Amino acid sequence: MNRLAEFGQQLMETQKKFLDMVESLKRSIYQDVMSSPMKGVASVQANIAVVRFSAIAENKMRSLAADYYIPKAQADAVCLKLYEYTTPEKISAVVKEMIETKRVTIGRDVTLLNDKTVQILRDSELGQFALN
Repeated sequence: MNRLAEFGQQLMETQKKFLDMVESLKRSIYQDVMSSPMKGVASVQANIAVVRFSAIAENKMRSLAADYYIPKAQADAVCLKLYEYTTPEKISAVVKEMIETKRVTIGRDVTLLNDKTVQILRDSELGQFALN
């Protein structure tokens, strides 16, 4: 029984380390998205940005939605979606879905992801894991 208790303890410690690592990766993605505005977008405050017409004209989505251009809105949407999940399989699946669909869906709310955010997701450790 002592071996079983040790195994259970090791399993709990491994799970905690994994969750800590995932939380760290989520924070890293959030910070990367926050600090990487699209070309032609200047953040004035967290939820306010000045978007040049050229930035709108150059994007493939032709989106006029503010959350497409504001880094905080992109970061919040990605992290809100990621915080719903704690298992490697679910996190991997949701990251892959965000990269492939270029959108985050939470309930009936849809946030289109700009190319900068998608690239950050793709380049992240979670994205590398999800795409392999």
